[in-house]
Amino acid sequence: YLNGLSPRKTSTAYYQAIKGGFSANLTVLTLGVGYERIDPGYATLGAYFFNADLENLTANVSTSLFDNRVNIAINGGGQRNNLDNEQASSTSRFVGSASVSGQVSERLKLNLNYSNFQTFARVQSRDQFAFVNSLSEFDSVNVDTLTFVQVNQSGSLSASYVLSTNKDHPMALVMNASYSGSSERDNEEAPSATFYNLSTAYSYKNQANGLGITAAANAT
Repeated sequence: YLNGLSPRKTSTAYYQAIKGGFSANLTVLTLGVGYERIDPGYATLGAYFFNADLENLTANVSTSLFDNRVNIAINGGGQRNNLDNEQASSTSRFVGSASVSGQVSERLKLNLNYSNFQTFARVQSRDQFAFVNSLSEFDSVNVDTLTFVQVNQSGSLSASYVLSTNKDHPMALVMNASYSGSSERDNEEAPSATFYNLSTAYSYKNQANGLGITAAANAT
């Protein structure tokens, strides 16, 4: 508290919101870190803050190699709520992603991407009658805890190849393979789902008359 500006009273409540970040461009790397925290019950300009009761932490790093022919980027972060441990349920989220792109040759270019998103939820329910009538904080109170975990992840690999560099008759071939999966786990079961996709496309254009041809195929 700031003495003289905000004297402390029995009805005084103090909440805060913090947000900051840091980034640095080094010789071969670019680094970044971000932090945000909003206390439960935080209000601004007389209105409740809709995104209160959360804490975020993010980080990222990127670099370019081999005369910028290969680019790498990695991002990650986490979020949690129930900062004061007063709620019956709490949720934590973690997300991470990575991407690599490279110019293998004058005609071939590759891209690789991966992402992972995880959610952890915990719900506690206890016997309210036993809790109210407990003699002290050391008394035993029945607490049931439900833990829920959800994981979503995806990845993709794409390649583009220039079949013809003739400016009058350019031709290219693009192929993409992707994967996505999700799984859920609680106290009793663990269902999951997985999807695969493969696609390819061929393109041709006659610059003289503007005729273009595209053929594509897709399988899931």
